[in-house]
Amino acid sequence: MARFDLNCVTPYMAVHAGEFLKDELIARKITQKQLATLTGIQAPIINDIIKGKRDVTAEQSILIGRALEIDDTFFFDMQKQYEIDNAKISKRVAEQSAAMDIWKVVEQYISLAFFKSVGLLTNDVKQNIKKIFEVFGVANLEGFLVLQKEERGFAYYKKSDKLITDEKDLFSWKYYCSYLSKQKTLCNTFSRSNKDAVLSELNNVFTNGVDVLENTESICEKYGIKFLVVNKMGQVPVDGMSFMLDTTPTIVMTLRKRNLDNFAFSLMHELGHVFLHLDKDNKYYVGVCGEESDDNSYESEANYFASNALIPERKWKEFRSRTNRVLHYNIQNHIENFAKENHINAAIVMGRYQYETNQYNMRNKFRVSI
Repeated sequence: MARFDLNCVTPYMAVHAGEFLKDELIARKITQKQLATLTGIQAPIINDIIKGKRDVTAEQSILIGRALEIDDTFFFDMQKQYEIDNAKISKRVAEQSAAMDIWKVVEQYISLAFFKSVGLLTNDVKQNIKKIFEVFGVANLEGFLVLQKEERGFAYYKKSDKLITDEKDLFSWKYYCSYLSKQKTLCNTFSRSNKDAVLSELNNVFTNGVDVLENTESICEKYGIKFLVVNKMGQVPVDGMSFMLDTTPTIVMTLRKRNLDNFAFSLMHELGHVFLHLDKDNKYYVGVCGEESDDNSYESEANYFASNALIPERKWKEFRSRTNRVLHYNIQNHIENFAKENHINAAIVMGRYQYETNQYNMRNKFRVSI
């Protein structure tokens, strides 16, 4: 068991030796004048010591100690402790002031509400700075500001045109996900040669629609892909994110929409980034899947990858051609039959149909929540 060392403690305040002397005189009912007479120390000097205006010398400590019948070095030791405590307090104040200045800068760029909600922030500013720098993977304020400046110009986000994205929230959420990924270890190594196996096994999970999150994580880890579910926070209208740390990809899902078809498409979209983009330019690439597509070629490629992975393009074109004249309110039987024939969850087929026809208000008997 570790021993408590008082020498390592910084006191709240330093207590002058004169405070101890004052208490002793009161307890013994001895006046300052009487002590001056006994010790030969001038009364004004004793008064200054009691008020903390004058330090106790070694000679005075001996005289006062003998007058009060206590150890000769007692008041001198108290005086030295007072000086040590003052030095500790000065250092603490300097460190705390420096920490406050750093924190005033840092808090401008992060979401305090989010980091409090996930339990990373306490009432200790210095510890908060240490934890935030750990999350963002930097050693000091300079590194944090460089990272923030680079992030501001980062162009690989896919954002919704309908919803507002708070850059501070997104910055915080993204690096928190990266931090969580670093805490997770995998036994298996990622290889792009396993693409077809990954997609096949995940499609089986989607078709069955049972324990989707648990089975998705198991399959991803089996093939060396880290899988995380991290709830969105604040104004971060994203469904998923993917990035590479060293040679291991990570996929993060927010479950912003807790239905199977949205989850399946968002996951396949991020897998598109994993298999197509994450090692391009040999840099940290992030793809965020929102509601609206944009002109970014990486996002277009990931969207195509996801659509084709869930429903092969040829089969989908055939289905749309066959049902071209079918009215929307009669389409559900056709969707159900197509899903059974091709071993696809009907919720995924319905979701794609609604997206392409913009018929989101029609009754959907296939909706599956996860």
